[in-house]
Amino acid sequence: FSKMAPPSLVEMCVNVAVANIKYIDDFGNMPMINGFRDILRAVKNARQLHAIEQRSEDPDIYQFTEEHWKRIINQDFPQLSRQHNWTPDQPKNWFRVWDRYNEMKQAADAEAIANLEAAVEANKKKVEMSKAKILDAYELPPPPRKTSHWSSQPRPKPANGSFIQKARNEARKETTRFRLTTATGQLPVKPGQITHAPTSMLEQKRREQQFDPATAPAPRTHIRVPRGPPKREQERKEKEERLLRIKSGGLKRKADDDIPPPSAVLTFSDDDD
Repeated sequence: FSKMAPPSLVEMCVNVAVANIKYIDDFGNMPMINGFRDILRAVKNARQLHAIEQRSEDPDIYQFTEEHWKRIINQDFPQLSRQHNWTPDQPKNWFRVWDRYNEMKQAADAEAIANLEAAVEANKKKVEMSKAKILDAYELPPPPRKTSHWSSQPRPKPANGSFIQKARNEARKETTRFRLTTATGQLPVKPGQITHAPTSMLEQKRREQQFDPATAPAPRTHIRVPRGPPKREQERKEKEERLLRIKSGGLKRKADDDIPPPSAVLTFSDDDD
């Protein structure tokens, strides 16, 4: 049976450092050994990675932290990083790129929270307006006073008689005004009296007017809306046009949303430190 070689002292130190990575913010003058990348890969916090860069005595540390900055930015801001894909002008400015993404995310979160609070407040007011309110007895308005219809004194009579009788007389006059009367205007129309022209006379008059060019109604004209080609014929033409465009290379393939845009370089001034 083959025995596994025991771990070296460097490997044991790297394993201990990875297990306690949250307590490490300074590498000092630690040489760039093979396990150095494993320690950086365990860093999950952007501010911790920035502190390690600032306190390291090796100026070449920025060559090892670039890939880890990209990993942390994609982890903290997946949508913004795919949308902008920023890179710094110098390797030491990766923390500023992360800080720019962080400011944009905080602004978007604040706007979303404000919109949510406004929607909740509007919904609360709507519920309050539609809610029934229970009032106490002292909050209710006083009931209207009831006047008594009984009196010991006699009710005064109107000057022109009863108003009910007057209204009846006016209604009777209105009904007799529109009643059909005879030529003398004295007696109402008798049941057997002719009140309208015979039907044959009306039919003859209609026929005369029908053949009279002066009085005949104008013929009706119907305007028909032109119809397009049948639906099946239109679909067949669209398919033929689509096939012709495909053969001629007219249709372009849509770009994949997962493909990030070209990286844009952000320039920072040393005075901003």
